[in-house]
Amino acid sequence: MRFKFVNKNSVIGFLIGAVISASIITAGIYVYIQKQINELSMPAGVIHLSPPEIPVETRVNLNWNLRTLSGTQINLADEYEDKVIFINFWATWCPPCIAEMPSIEKLYQKFKDRIGFACISNESLGTIKEYKTKNKYSFTMYQSEMDVPKEFNLTIIPATFIISRDRIIAFKHEGPADWGHQKVIEYIEALIDQPPELS
Repeated sequence: MRFKFVNKNSVIGFLIGAVISASIITAGIYVYIQKQINELSMPAGVIHLSPPEIPVETRVNLNWNLRTLSGTQINLADEYEDKVIFINFWATWCPPCIAEMPSIEKLYQKFKDRIGFACISNESLGTIKEYKTKNKYSFTMYQSEMDVPKEFNLTIIPATFIISRDRIIAFKHEGPADWGHQKVIEYIEALIDQPPELS
């Protein structure tokens, strides 16, 4: 039986090819990861607002108890009676949630006297309060004391809902977005001007 020997140049060529292939794969993975990180850390004005994912139009029961950061219990339906409400589910450990917070602050400054804001986390009051103070946000944050109303069908965070004065889920968006975008402002203006038709 005769053996076919591999010469030195063939071995070197093989090793160089293997190193180059590994480098290309590693570089591709690095670029992908950096892209994901950059998208999450974009300034609020750079994040592209997606259109409403689902025209839900489901009436929601807002007879739901929440706790303010001072420890007071409120009922969401009573707190924002006859107002459009912006509801956002979030957590301090969620990077996409954190990425959209500056745009929520921008929206709040635009509508704080005209609609209700409820940014809701199930974390401890201390954790929520520390985060809000550190980042100097003005919009209203609450701790959830009860199960989320089933009509929200909450599966991921961040998740945002805009509730009409009729208590209809008029808008649902899962994932981060630029909430200070002109499209959102115009949408909310139209909802404010729409008279309630509750029976």
